[in-house]
This record gives sequence, structure tokens and C-alpha cells, in this order.
Amino acid sequence: MADSPWPESHYRSPLSKTAALLLCWYLGTLGAHRFYCGKIGTGVAMVLTLGGLGLWTLADFTLICLGRFKDAKGWPIARPCNLPAVILAIALPIILVLAVGGLWLHALLSTPGINYAN
Repeated sequence: MADSPWPESHYRSPLSKTAALLLCWYLGTLGAHRFYCGKIGTGVAMVLTLGGLGLWTLADFTLICLGRFKDAKGWPIARPCNLPAVILAIALPIILVLAVGGLWLHALLSTPGINYAN
């Protein structure tokens, strides 16, 4: 990098911002996104503290969204994100859980012979 005509701040990580976002959303309290970015030490710390009880995970998710989260080399993970894929991957499981839960609740409440009014 010393021979490069570009300043150090020009470098971007080759890691996927989409992957980092999804790992942070689903496994953030276990530090999966930090392991993915090569930050093993802080990944272990996140496992032990459950992502700082969620606060550290929320901060990391915000930094990844803003393109300010850096990998182990200090390069920002700022490769363009596939936003429709991220929205779909986050929203679809939530919609499915709500739909299955609604169907289960409907089946439970419409069971003949059981009076839930009392």
C-alpha cells in the first residue's frame, strides 16, 4: 500500500455490506458480523456480553448502514448494498412468523368446546 498513489482513506474492504448487515441483524448478539469482518477479539467479547445486551449490536448495525463500519484492516465496509435483498431478508421472516402466529391463535381460539370468555 505504500507504493499506491491513492491515500489510505481511499481503500475499501472487499467484504459485502449486505452480508455484514444480515449477519448483524440475525446473529448480531453473537458477534457474527465481527467474525465475518475479521475482528475476532471483539467478536468473542460480543458473544460473552450478548452484544452488549443488544446496545453494541444496534450501534454496529447503524454503523454498517451508514458505511462507517470497518474491517480488521481498518478499511470501511462500504461496497454498495443490495438494499432490496436486505429488506426482503429482514421483512420476510417477520411476516412469516406473524402469519403463522396469527393462524395458530385463530385455530386455538376457534376450537369448539373451549370458552375463553371466562
